[in-house]
Amino acid sequence: MKKLFSNFNQISKDTINWIIMSIIMIISLSFALSYFISLKNVSDYNAVTRQMTMIYDANTRLNTLFSSDKPSRDFSSINENMKVVYNTLDTLGQNPLILDNSFSNDVEYLKTAFAEKIKLIDELGALNSQNSVILHAIEQKYINPNSRYEVVNIFSQITQLNYNNYTEIYAIKEKIKYITPQNLTEQNFLKNANLVLDNLTKLNLIITRNESAINGKFKDLREKFANFNAEFYNSFSEMTMVFTAIFLTFLLITYMVNSDAISKKQKLRPYKALVDRDENAVFLLNHKFQITYANKQVTEMFGYKLDELKGKDIGIIAASEDHAKFEKKLKEESDKIGYFTQQLRLLDKNGTPINSKIKLSKLDEKSKHPHYGVFIKDMRPNEAMQASLAAAEQTLLEQGYVDKMTNFGSELALNERIIKPEIEGYIIYLTIANFDNLRLFYSSDITSQIIKVFARSLDLFLVTEKIPAQPFRMQGDEFCLFYPVHKASKENIDNRIIVANHVRKIIAKFTNQQTKIATKAGDISVTINVVAGVSSNKDNNRATRVFQAVMAMYEAQQKNENLEYYRPNNPIELKYTQNQLMINTIQQAIKTNHVFVLVQPIFDISKSDPNGREYGTQRTNFVPLVYEILIRLIDDSGRVRHPGEFMDVAKQASLYTSLTKIVIEEAFRLIENFPNSKFSINLSFFDIANNEIRALLEEKLAKAKNAKNLFIEILESEEFDDYDSLRKFIATAKNRGCKIAIDDFGSGYSNYYRVLTLDVDFIKIDGALIKDIVADESSRAIVETITAFAKNRNYEIIAEYVENHQISTILESMGIKYMQGFFYSKPMEPSKIAV
Repeated sequence: MKKLFSNFNQISKDTINWIIMSIIMIISLSFALSYFISLKNVSDYNAVTRQMTMIYDANTRLNTLFSSDKPSRDFSSINENMKVVYNTLDTLGQNPLILDNSFSNDVEYLKTAFAEKIKLIDELGALNSQNSVILHAIEQKYINPNSRYEVVNIFSQITQLNYNNYTEIYAIKEKIKYITPQNLTEQNFLKNANLVLDNLTKLNLIITRNESAINGKFKDLREKFANFNAEFYNSFSEMTMVFTAIFLTFLLITYMVNSDAISKKQKLRPYKALVDRDENAVFLLNHKFQITYANKQVTEMFGYKLDELKGKDIGIIAASEDHAKFEKKLKEESDKIGYFTQQLRLLDKNGTPINSKIKLSKLDEKSKHPHYGVFIKDMRPNEAMQASLAAAEQTLLEQGYVDKMTNFGSELALNERIIKPEIEGYIIYLTIANFDNLRLFYSSDITSQIIKVFARSLDLFLVTEKIPAQPFRMQGDEFCLFYPVHKASKENIDNRIIVANHVRKIIAKFTNQQTKIATKAGDISVTINVVAGVSSNKDNNRATRVFQAVMAMYEAQQKNENLEYYRPNNPIELKYTQNQLMINTIQQAIKTNHVFVLVQPIFDISKSDPNGREYGTQRTNFVPLVYEILIRLIDDSGRVRHPGEFMDVAKQASLYTSLTKIVIEEAFRLIENFPNSKFSINLSFFDIANNEIRALLEEKLAKAKNAKNLFIEILESEEFDDYDSLRKFIATAKNRGCKIAIDDFGSGYSNYYRVLTLDVDFIKIDGALIKDIVADESSRAIVETITAFAKNRNYEIIAEYVENHQISTILESMGIKYMQGFFYSKPMEPSKIAV
C-alpha cells in the first residue's frame, strides 16, 4: 500500500508538471503572436544600435592612435577602415527610423567629425614620423661617450617625455634656454632638440583638440540616441518581462531534468572563449583534473588533438614516471587561493622534452566541484634568445674594450673608467710629435712596430717609476693616461704637484728617445718625441677631461712645446678654435686637390648581368641602376673625412659652394668617361636656388653628350618655399633626359604633400627608417606606407642603408627592387666600375 501511494505521488507529480507546462505553452504561444509583431521594430532599433555602436567603437579605436604611450601605431590602415564607417553612415542616414525621428542632421554631423579627426591623425602620424627620425639622427650624430652631461641629460629626458604633459615639455625647453653650446655639435643638437619639443607641443595641441571637441560630438549624439532608444525599450521591456516570465517558467520545469550538466556547460562557455584567444597553451580541467577542453596552442606545442585529450588526466603531458607526482602537485596547489607559477619539464606527444612555465588558476572557486585552467608557456624561445644575447654581449666586450695592437684599454674602456663617481683623476693625453714625418719615411708595417714599441716602453716606464696611471690607446699615435687621485687632498694642491712631477718624468723619458725597430733588412733606429696635454681636476663633468687634455695637447703643439696644462677658455673662443681647425682642413683639401669622390651603386635586384660580371661588389652581379657620387676629404694627417664631419662647417664658412662645384665637375667627368653607366649627385633645395650652382649645372647639362645619364637626388628642406624656381629647374633637367629623385623621403612630415607638386621619377626612402626596419614595427609601417603611396603615384622606390640580408628580404617582400647599402656594395673608387 505504501509503495502504491509512492507511485501515485510520482505519477501525480509528473502529470501536474506536464499540465502546467502545457498551459504555460498555450499562453506563451498566444502571447507570442502579439509579441513577435513588435519584434520588427526591435529589429530596426537593434540594427541602428549596432551601427551606432560600430561608429562609436571606430571613434574609440581612432582615439587609441592619440595615446603617447602606445609604442606602435598603424596609421596606414585608417583610410581603408574609414571606408566601412562612411558606408555605415550612408546606410544609417537612409534608415526610416533615423529619417522619421529627425536624426539626419546628426548623421551628417558625424561625417564631418570623422573627417576632422582623420585630418588630426594625419598630422599626428606625420609629426610622430618626423620625431622618430630626428631622435634617431640626434643619437647617431650628437650623442657619444664624449658628450657633455647636460646634453646627454636633455636627450634622455626628451626620449622619456610624455607629450600629453605640456608642463614637462615646457620645463625642458626652459632648461635648453640656459645651456650654452660649447661647439657646433652641441649647437646642432640643441636646434634639433628644440625641433622635437616643438613637434611634441604640436602633438599636445592635437590631443587637446581631439579630446575637447571632436570626442564630444560622438558622446552627445550617442547620449541623444540612447535617450530616444530608452523611451522605446521602456515600453517594450514591459511586454518582454511578461513574455519572459511565462517562457522562463516553462524552461524552469524543463531545466530541472538536467540542471547540473547545463550549469557546468554554461559556466565553462566564457572561459573557452578566453582560452581560444590566449597565446599560451591552455587546458580546462574538471574537479577530477581530467581534461575537458584545450586550445589550438596545445596542439601546436604538444602535438595532441582535442579528441585525444578529452577525459584524460592532465598528467598525460608529464613524463610517465612523473604523472602521479605532477597531478598531486596540482591538486595540492588547487586548494590555495589564486594560482601558483612553476618551471617544469614536460613532454610532447612524441616524448620530446619541453621546458615550460605552468600556472594553475581556479575558475569557479565557490562551486562545490570547481573547474581549473592550466596555462603553459613555452620557455624554449626565451632560452635561445638569452643565449644569443649573452654571446653577442661577450663578443662586443672582447672587441670593444681592448686595443688589439697594444693591449691597452680602448677609448670605450677609458670612457667607462672616468665616469665612475667613486674615482677622481687627471687625464694626460700623449701623441708622438714626429709620427707624421715617420710615416713619410717608413712603411705601415714599421710605423705599426713603432706604435707597439712605444706602448711597451710607456707601460714599462709607468711600472718602473711607480706612476699610478692607467694607459689607453685612442687612435693612431695618440694615447691617454688616466691618473687617479685621492679626493681628500686639500684643494688638490698636493695632487697637482705629484701629477706634474710624473708628467715631467714621462716627457723627459720620451724626448729624443732612440728606439730600435727590427725589420727584414736589419735594425733601424728611430727618434721619438712626445707632446702631452694635462686636464684639470675641478669640473663636475669628468667626460670633458679628455677633451680638455686634447685641447692642452694641441696648444702645446702650436707653441712647439712638449707639455701644456689645460686652462679654461671662453666657450666662444673654444668653438672658434674647433671650427677653425675644420675650416683649415677644408681649405687645404681644396687647395691641394685632396677633395675626391667615391661611388656607391644602387642596384636593380630584379636584373642580373647575363655575362656574370660583378659591379664593384663581392656579393652579387646585379646590374646597377645608378652610381651615387659621394664626396670625401683628406686632411693633413692623411685621414679621410666624411661629409658629416665638414659639411656644416663648410656651409657656415662659405666653402660649401666650392665643394659642390667640385662634385658637379666630377659627376660630368664620370659621365663622359663611363658612357654606359649612370651617376647621381645630391643637391639640396638651396643648392638649386644658388645662382652659381644652378648656372654651372645648366651649362654642364647643355654641353654634355650623355646628360641623360645624370640622376639628381634632391634633399627637401622645410625652410625652402620657392617651389616655382625648383619646378623650372626640374623641367630643364628632365628636358635634357635627367632623372629626378627625392632623397631622404620620410624624414619630414610635409613630404607627402610637397612631392605631389614636383615632377619626380624616384623616391629614396630615408636611411634611418631602413636601418631599423627589422626590429622597429613603426619604421616598417612607415616604409610600407611610403611604398604604397609611391606605387599609387607611379614613382619608383629606392631603399638605402640596406646593411644585411634580413633588411633586403623585408624590402623585397614589399616590392622594392632598387637597393643600396653595404650588403650589396660599399662606396668604392670609380676606377672599379665595370666598363
